[in-house]
Amino acid sequence: MSAEPYHLAAHGTNLGVFRLAEVEAGLATGRFAGTVLSWREGESGWVALASRPEFGAARAAFVTLQPVTSPAFELGPRWFSSGLFRRWALTWFGVLFRPAATFRPFQEGGRIGRAWLWLLIAAALAVPALFFLGQSSLAFFLRAIGRTVEMRTAGLNLTYLARALFLLPLWATGLAALLTLALHVGLRVFGGGAAGWRATFRVIAYLGGAWLLAGVASFLGLGPLLPRTSAAGGFLSLAVCLAGLGFGILLARALALAHGDAGWKPALAMLAVLVLGCCAGGLCIAAAAAPFFANLGG
Repeated sequence: MSAEPYHLAAHGTNLGVFRLAEVEAGLATGRFAGTVLSWREGESGWVALASRPEFGAARAAFVTLQPVTSPAFELGPRWFSSGLFRRWALTWFGVLFRPAATFRPFQEGGRIGRAWLWLLIAAALAVPALFFLGQSSLAFFLRAIGRTVEMRTAGLNLTYLARALFLLPLWATGLAALLTLALHVGLRVFGGGAAGWRATFRVIAYLGGAWLLAGVASFLGLGPLLPRTSAAGGFLSLAVCLAGLGFGILLARALALAHGDAGWKPALAMLAVLVLGCCAGGLCIAAAAAPFFANLGG
């Protein structure tokens, strides 16, 4: 292996020139993060230390000696250990109101099992509220357009509720996986995502679960206070738009914190994914509507 030293830089600041052993010691003790950029004589560009295979053992040693801190939901020795609901509340509050403290430890990656469990439980808890809220919204919409409504309260609705309890967590998992793939590819295109796809998934899972429960709680709290009029429907539509905007801003900030990236990188990645998604949706709508405008002949 070449004995050329490593020139290190982080956040636009030159950290100095270090030998191989010095960089290994810095990674093993936590002095250098995996996102620190490095360059050696003869190389065409700067490379993150995490991308250099010769430092894999040093980074693993740091993780072993100083485990990655995690959200409160992950601090118990078991998934369903004592204090679960307290840790759940602390994580929910941290994700929504203290993202800098909650997502910054994601810089060193981590397991995705508990983040996935968080999303599954949040989706399952949200099913009853979303189910009955959807029923009420559908009934109100049908009455608003002059259609008679006959809502069943017996076995049929309970059957749909049971299906929703099974399908919504699966749908949330699939959506989180799809968003992880799209956003992480976008991050890599703009030179971000240094902490790996696991960090991206954990951000989406924790934020998605917390936002889902927060949205359900808000709708249930405001729903009884709103009159059943068209103005209430307009207010709810505005609230949904504002909630979506807030989710996007918080997701961009959380991704930047988790990966140690500049804030513009996840913002551009999310914008690119949104534009591509809208274009794909427009093409699907056009393809579905095309047969209705085709000349069938005669």
